[in-house]
Amino acid sequence: MAFSQIQGKMQIMRILIANDDGIYAAGIKAIAAEFSKKHQVMVVAPDHERSGASHSINLTSPLRIHKTELSGFDNIEAYRVNGTPVDCVIVGCNALNFKPDAIITGVNHGYNLGMDIHYSGTVSAAKEGALMGIPSMAVSMCNLTSKDFSVPARVAAELFDGFIASGSLLYNVNVPDLAYGELKGIKFTGLSKRTYYSPFEKRVDPRGCEYYWWPMRTEYDGDMKADNDERWTAEGFVSVTPILTDFTDYAALKRLNK
Repeated sequence: MAFSQIQGKMQIMRILIANDDGIYAAGIKAIAAEFSKKHQVMVVAPDHERSGASHSINLTSPLRIHKTELSGFDNIEAYRVNGTPVDCVIVGCNALNFKPDAIITGVNHGYNLGMDIHYSGTVSAAKEGALMGIPSMAVSMCNLTSKDFSVPARVAAELFDGFIASGSLLYNVNVPDLAYGELKGIKFTGLSKRTYYSPFEKRVDPRGCEYYWWPMRTEYDGDMKADNDERWTAEGFVSVTPILTDFTDYAALKRLNK
């Protein structure tokens, strides 16, 4: 099953690739490998995992940018940064002067469904691109432990031309952990409502000092027959949610200005 929505070839584009799992994560290597087949890519990613960094940026310490090599990808220019995922997008677009035509973030190690997007560094890095007016796609795989990200990378590449043609600035894509031939299709859908319900766990370190750990378990609050990303990924579909960066409550504004 092919996920491409338009026919014909698009021009070679300059694509910036970032993530929140770090420069050496398997997911970002899969995306870089897939998109470098047809496009000019640059990878700029955190020097260590920054999951849950949301849209944070570094304002209190210097950013260090180091050119690095991705094993097996000698033809791909790559940089590691001691900053957040959003920092990496800003660095790629400004400090490194790459001037991307599009931004791809991921493949995230684990889904970004529903309310996850507000916490995700991967989605926020894509959102930073959208705020700059650059078409940006966040790609996540619905499995925290998978080692093979070739399927979501392939799906993202097949969605890419249609995404650019759509005029949307921000897509959130979640791909079930299935073989390519087992995916049931694609669903353009909305965000689900998920609750982070687990309490903090109090523990004691070897020196006898208390500390706290948040397991961050989630629970879906809605109807599994509802049209949203939670339902469709659970049923084996790729979910695609177009997202806006304008948080204004226009309905409330209309009421208040009467």
